[in-house]
Amino acid sequence: MKTELMKYILTSLLTVLTLNISFAQCEADFEFGDDAFGISPDFSIGEGLETGYVGDEYYDVIHMLIPQYALDVDSTLPIPGTLELDSIELSSITLFEITEPETIYTPEELGLEIVCNNNGDSGNPCSFLGNNQYCASIEGVPNTAGFYNCTITINGWIGFQGFPVSQEASFDGITLEILEQNNDYGCTDTEACNYNPNALEDDGSCVYECFGCTDDIACNFDENADIDDGSCDYSCYGCTDSQANNYDPNAVYDDGLCCYLSIDAETTTADCFGGLGIIEAFPTNIYPETQVTYFIYGEDSNTIGYFEVGAGIYTVYADINDSLINITNCSTSVDVIVTQPEELVVTATASEASIFGNGVGTASYTGGTGNVEYIWLSTDGSEANPESLEEGNYIVFATDENGCEDSTSVTVLWNTVYEEYTSEFSIFPNPSSGLIQIKTDHDLEINSIEIFDGIGKKVFTHTVTNPQTIYEFNLRDLEFGCYSIVMNSNKGKAVKKLILHK
Repeated sequence: MKTELMKYILTSLLTVLTLNISFAQCEADFEFGDDAFGISPDFSIGEGLETGYVGDEYYDVIHMLIPQYALDVDSTLPIPGTLELDSIELSSITLFEITEPETIYTPEELGLEIVCNNNGDSGNPCSFLGNNQYCASIEGVPNTAGFYNCTITINGWIGFQGFPVSQEASFDGITLEILEQNNDYGCTDTEACNYNPNALEDDGSCVYECFGCTDDIACNFDENADIDDGSCDYSCYGCTDSQANNYDPNAVYDDGLCCYLSIDAETTTADCFGGLGIIEAFPTNIYPETQVTYFIYGEDSNTIGYFEVGAGIYTVYADINDSLINITNCSTSVDVIVTQPEELVVTATASEASIFGNGVGTASYTGGTGNVEYIWLSTDGSEANPESLEEGNYIVFATDENGCEDSTSVTVLWNTVYEEYTSEFSIFPNPSSGLIQIKTDHDLEINSIEIFDGIGKKVFTHTVTNPQTIYEFNLRDLEFGCYSIVMNSNKGKAVKKLILHK
């Protein structure tokens, strides 16, 4: 008999441990009198758990008195009668509907849970010490009707000869009935706001001040409401045309405010590398006719669709937001690319200036647009002729057809031509109108005579096959100016200046 009563105590737990408490935690305060163990409700005498209803809050409490001695659990065990029961621990619980025993449920699947109260005696709330009273609350919102049988598995622990020993056991016997939703109770007064025509018994819940939405065009209009509570909702209205920009897939009723907007844009390439290009956006379709606002991220919005921006990829957004016609969420966009020319880069070089003449500058460029013009300036800011550059520093400016500019600097060096012998030759007359006579030393073996103009260009060469001491030349075909005469001999080079004039 004791063993059977103990089974009722153990099998009264209908779900797994949880710490989420829906109601106040139960209190282990049932009066068991002088009994060494017991349970309430006592399933052995026909008492049972409260009947539950689908969708309604469920709550019931089981009180348990755990025995002190292990033999009170099972008198057939071969252990001393004074061996005390250490604890009983809940391992698992399953339920099945009596008409479908092959389908096994966990308590959670039925919307139920058990909250154990072991008075803080153990870190596991569903571990109960011997010779103590405990309770467990069954609570939740049942979700499936049926007549359920419960199978519970527990571990009983004792200390035997200094070692913890456990014995696992499974028990049946507790039943729980869950009925379909209970509609018998409710407000039975037809004058009340919450009158329930299906209610059989009045539960005192009748309300006579009917709050709700009283606007008959609102989505949540309440025909029973006589006091507007400010809850009217109009979200069921919107544009129901899927081709419109402001189509609302959740709208039930068309509000007549569908809008149709599409745009395009033209771009103008930036004049110079790193400069600003132009985007001009415009509508290609707009209904209703109203003002359009354009904007690009990082730029101020405007109503003309004009933007000056650097080269890059942009998204131009446009929307109609006219408060006068109450149109919102009407927007569209278009992607555009603003380009720029290749960067204009100028490079320049110059030959060295020497006694043969001035240096010659050469400039070139890459990138830019169209033809490029160059200006050479000396350090004093005056314009220089690149065909005749004296020793010094120069700045070269390049400008393309769009007015884009670049500059670079170049230095003209002086290259000294060294005379390798001291003998001289003479030029007569000097200055000359064109006819000249050159006299040399007797011991020179002349190889050639060369004449260079002011920019270092060779304009005359005479190869000597029969060396003499006097040479005559007619230079009237040369332009007037300053020339350098170079005498090449067996001793090296010798140079003299010659001036030709009218």
